Amino acid sequence: MGVAYVPVGAPEEIIEGQMKPADLGGRRVLVTKVDGEFFAFANQCPHEGTELDTGEINGKRVVCEAHNYWFDLNTGECIMPKNGPALAVLPVELRDGQLCVKLEW
Repeated sequence: MGVAYVPVGAPEEIIEGQMKPADLGGRRVLVTKVDGEFFAFANQCPHEGTELDTGEINGKRVVCEAHNYWFDLNTGECIMPKNGPALAVLPVELRDGQLCVKLEW
């Protein structure tokens, strides 16, 4: 099993409630901060592939503007509608002063 930490910026670059795009070697993700906690998740909605950077952060949820799908930022679970496809969420860690997304394979 391998592990890599991909830097996505300094913690102060992530503005509370806003989404910052980041590239993980060709895969686009979004990083946000809610109540001082950092989250990283896929930029594409698993429902129909709409980019989530046009959506909004509502508490610890991201809302896709295309069809109003809501996803839990902790688990990726689709909250609305129930039992919808899950969003890919990735662990985030602070390492050497940089916010990093942890990738495992």
